[in-house]
Parts: sequence; C-alpha cells; structure tokens
Amino acid sequence: MRGTEALANDMLFLDSRRVGAVPRWLLLSTLLVTAALPAGCSQVLGPGRPLRPPTDVRAIWVTRWDYRGPQDIRRIMEDCRSLGLNTVLFQVRGAADAFYRSRLEPRAEELRGAEPLFDPLATAIREAHARQLQLHAWVNVLPLWKGRSPPKDPHHLYHRRPEWRLVDQFGRPQPLGDHYVLVNPCRPEVRRYLAAVLGDIVSRYAVDGLHLDYIRFVTEEMNPASDYPYDARTVSLYRRATGRAPAVGEALWKRWRSQQIDALVKEISAVVGRRRPGAMLSAAVFADRSEGKRRFYQNGERWLANGWVDAVFPMIYRDDSLQGGVQFAGILRDWQQRSHGRLVVAGIGVYKQREPTTAARQIELAGRVGGGFALFSYGSMFSSPAQGLSQDQIRAVLASDAIR
Repeated sequence: MRGTEALANDMLFLDSRRVGAVPRWLLLSTLLVTAALPAGCSQVLGPGRPLRPPTDVRAIWVTRWDYRGPQDIRRIMEDCRSLGLNTVLFQVRGAADAFYRSRLEPRAEELRGAEPLFDPLATAIREAHARQLQLHAWVNVLPLWKGRSPPKDPHHLYHRRPEWRLVDQFGRPQPLGDHYVLVNPCRPEVRRYLAAVLGDIVSRYAVDGLHLDYIRFVTEEMNPASDYPYDARTVSLYRRATGRAPAVGEALWKRWRSQQIDALVKEISAVVGRRRPGAMLSAAVFADRSEGKRRFYQNGERWLANGWVDAVFPMIYRDDSLQGGVQFAGILRDWQQRSHGRLVVAGIGVYKQREPTTAARQIELAGRVGGGFALFSYGSMFSSPAQGLSQDQIRAVLASDAIR
C-alpha cells in the first residue's frame, strides 16, 4: 500500500499555478479511510497493471447520470456482469468537472449531495475488477460547460480561464444553453492542460483504458452562422503557421483546425503511454467517417494510422429501418477498411431500437466485421427501458448462439 505522504500528494488540488488545495479535514479523513481499506485496494488508487484488452470487445457506456453512490455502482457492475459484457466505459468527466478525486478540476456539481469521501472512479474500478470486467475511464475532452447558467464553483475552468472559450468571427463567445460550450483546442496551453487532466487520471487510478469523447469541433450550435475560433491568440497562431488570416469556409483554415485536434490526440496518447503503459486509448468518433472529418475536424483514420489511439468506437446509432440497417453495415465496413490493424468497435444505439432482431444483427455484424460492440447506453436499458430495448431483451440477444 502507498505511504501517507504519497497519498497526501495525490490529494493536492493543483493546476499549473496551484489555485488551491483540498480542505485539510477532507484530506485527513481520506487518509484515515484509505488506511483502513482492505488489502488489494492499492490496485484502485495506484499504478497497477491494466487488464489485457479483450480481442472481442463487449462494452457498454455508463453515463455520469447513472450513479450517485457506491450502491448504484455495485448494481451497475453486477448488471454488466450478468449481461456477459467484458468492458465498462464509465464516465468520469462531463464538462471540465470530476467524478473522481482530481488534482486539477472541481468535484462535479451532481455529486454535491453524495458522501464527501465517495470516489466514483475508485469504486467503479474495485467493483468492475471484482467481476473480471475491464474498466475504462470515459471522459468528455473538449466540453467546458452545459447549461443556461454558469458553473457555481469559482474554481471551475469556465471562471478560471474565460479566454479559453470559443469565440466566433463576430467576437461573440459560444453562448450558454442546452448544449456543450467548448474550450479552444487550437491553443497549445489548452491542449497541455487537457493532457495533464487525463494524465492525472491514468497515473493515479488503475484503469484499464481511457475513452475519449467529444474530441471534435462544435456539433451543437445556437448560432448556425458562427465559425470558430477567432480570438486574437488563435488568429495569431494561424497567421504564424500560414502567413494569412483565417476565412470562413477556406480549405486551409479547416485543415489547420483539424491538425490542432490531431495534435491534442497525439499529446494525450503520449501522456497515457508514459504514465500507464498497456492501457487502451480509444475514442468515440462520428459514425460517418467522412462527415466527421469534413464538418467537425475529427480525423479518426489518421489517429489509427499513427497509432495515437488503439481503437475507435464509431457511434453508429441506427434504428430498425431497412435504411438504418444498410447504413450500419456500410459505415462499419468503411471504418474497418481504414483501421490500420487496430480495433473498430461498433457503437450500437439500443435506445433507438424496438426489435431485438435488429440488435442481434448489429451485434453479430460488429463481431464478424469489426472488433466487437459497445451498447449505448446502460441507462436506456436499466433506468428508462421505455427508451428502446429492455435489459431482458438485450440479455436474450447476448445469450443467443448467433453472436457467440
């Protein structure tokens, strides 16, 4: 077990300028509780060795709204085990907040009513590994906030780094609303910060993988005419790189922004490789590869080709219609043909489906053509079964001979 000095260092709440520290009462109580943990917990808060990645991924996304206490997480992991899954994508970062003990970001507002010592990620790792399940920390990378009101915590990145918000060509910050506002990935200091946040997770928690989501440019926008980013620093960086000013719709401007997303993925990959060798790095990507690259500057094929990620999870959320079935197969094959020998795991939107036969066909195809499947999402099956297929329907599908 790690010494108390190392544990105390882990509890420091720091950014590159040390904005503050965890309250002493919380630090001391955490150390006391940690000292009383049973043997084996060092594999939760410590380096450990990642479990060997499965060759046939059978995964599920568990959102940050699916749990509020340890008992919820225990139930989730037992449900996942009973379904015959082998990988849990467990969300621990939604919008520059933490559903774990972070050195860099504040505790998520959704956890304010939870026990102060409750660490969702540590609990998830312990409960998953006890059931021989892989636990991958799922993080929203670029989202800064979501909601019509700003974050309450003054230490939140939204308040600490207002200059990191996206600004359009008219000088307007991306507006708050029922969508994510993003940080600006074109700024090197933003990329360094994000890599540090994710490096903190993989260096201090025994995760088997890190799963990147929302690692793309704006997909939800209240002002359709807005183009991002046009803050003075980004414009200066672009001028330095190209010798010209950015212009809406210009191919070079689009390509440069795509390269900044690439640079972020590369930096995250390097950090994960250094701090947690053997952990799988994956990314949830737009289903239509070409559209994701053209509209949102998400070049998943390049990430695979360069070995920056070990797997992509194209979100092929298609319904029961004939057109939906044809699209699913075509999209999956397109990704697989450009996988460069790495994993392509099909994201299956069970919340959109009404017939178990559709899920069975998609799961079978995902295993035969790709590297497995990931179901979206746990909540739609267990918490809101009216939205798509129920847990019993999925259980029957996963137990069928057709997909074994």
